[in-house]
Amino acid sequence: MADGIVADINEAYALAQPICLRINSLGYDPLSVLPSPLFKVLLYLYVRGTDISPVKDWNSPAIYSYPFVALLIGFSEQVEDWLEAQNQRLLLEKGVLVDRLRRCPHCGLANPNYVDVCTNCRSIHIHQDLFLHCFTCGAVQPEKVFRTQTGQLVCPQCNARLRHIGTDYDRPIENYTCSDCHSSFSEPLIVAACPRCERVTETEDLEVKNYTTYHLTEKAVIAAKTGRIEEPSALLDSLQNVNFTYFTYIFNWLFSMAKRYKDGEFTVFAIRATNFEEIEGAVGIARLLELIEEYVKRVKSQLRTTDLTSLGEKDDIWFLLPRTNVQERQIVIDRILASTTDTSQKEDRNILDLRVVAVTIPGESDQHDTPEKIIAMIRQELNRN
Repeated sequence: MADGIVADINEAYALAQPICLRINSLGYDPLSVLPSPLFKVLLYLYVRGTDISPVKDWNSPAIYSYPFVALLIGFSEQVEDWLEAQNQRLLLEKGVLVDRLRRCPHCGLANPNYVDVCTNCRSIHIHQDLFLHCFTCGAVQPEKVFRTQTGQLVCPQCNARLRHIGTDYDRPIENYTCSDCHSSFSEPLIVAACPRCERVTETEDLEVKNYTTYHLTEKAVIAAKTGRIEEPSALLDSLQNVNFTYFTYIFNWLFSMAKRYKDGEFTVFAIRATNFEEIEGAVGIARLLELIEEYVKRVKSQLRTTDLTSLGEKDDIWFLLPRTNVQERQIVIDRILASTTDTSQKEDRNILDLRVVAVTIPGESDQHDTPEKIIAMIRQELNRN
């Protein structure tokens, strides 16, 4: 990756000088944050005063790509998701809309083949004909059926001779015929046939993808200047958490329903990451925040729309899962723990140590328990060394 071609050393010096000045103005050692893919991108953009622009590549199934971002973050297949994540974190802002493509929803290919097919049977064996409509009997058929050997127009159904258009006959809208099912129609159906995965998709079901430029937000500029982004709790709060008072209110309501009705079973559990400070000390705040961001993303993927989450003390994440028994709860917890381990096991120092305490009600609660007692018990277990 290069910043361009120069004619001589003087031109190279002129281009490099402002970059070096910005690097020297940083209030920290930039090498300390370079293990973070995010800071690689932020610093690259900041010291050069440039934006991220999509590059057209006909060899790419997506047509457009962000090659320098892919090189810096190291996982090219997820570049677009990564850019969107930073946009949601208010670190990158979308700029100029460069292009809009429609992609296959099954494999992502951006140049599907648009095919006109029969509206009835979806066959591609269609052809365009001139149709005639006999006013005498109402017959509608291709003109070649009406045409006699002498060149006259005679209705094949009622044998009426058609002399004057508008008086004896007219030309209807239908002008396509299917060779397979013999149906007639005015306009064929346009579908998108993907040459890579061979799936056929309605054009309105194609995935619309906008390719834009991205530039640093004020928040990102500050991060590049200082080497810090935000506290872990700010990322954890992106789970669309409810406040803990409301969480407790719903907990009480579900608890009462579970005591009254046999099918009111539900689960409450909490997860605490116990080694945020250890990871920050080993690999830095930037890498820690990336691990937490991925952790939050995986947690979101396991939640249903009816589930509630809330932040407790020490950045605990509390979960309230209606109609969830012990077996179902364990599946959710195992998936969260497994996906988190998979995410962070690339580097031994980057493994989030998660502590989980769960209770399913009414099966695992005593008859004298209350929601307050259960919350206190969970907190006590989380604090146990």
